[in-house]
Amino acid sequence: MRVCIFAMLTPAHMSGGMEAHTMDLAQGLVMAGHEVSVITSRHPKGYGSEVYGGVRIYYTDVAATSKTVSYTHLRAH
Repeated sequence: MRVCIFAMLTPAHMSGGMEAHTMDLAQGLVMAGHEVSVITSRHPKGYGSEVYGGVRIYYTDVAATSKTVSYTHLRAH
């Protein structure tokens, strides 16, 4: 199954409970044989995407302080 997780922050942004939970969930799904992508806010170092623990992470051009992520904005990229 292909799974997409939306998260405002990941461990690349900061180390906290929700960030760790997001990656634990994503990596657990990968270990169970699923293809997992995480869509998140802008990477602090400007990366566009990376693979971390088998999880494809896409960084959007949305600041981590934004309250919402626009689906239309994501489709444009």
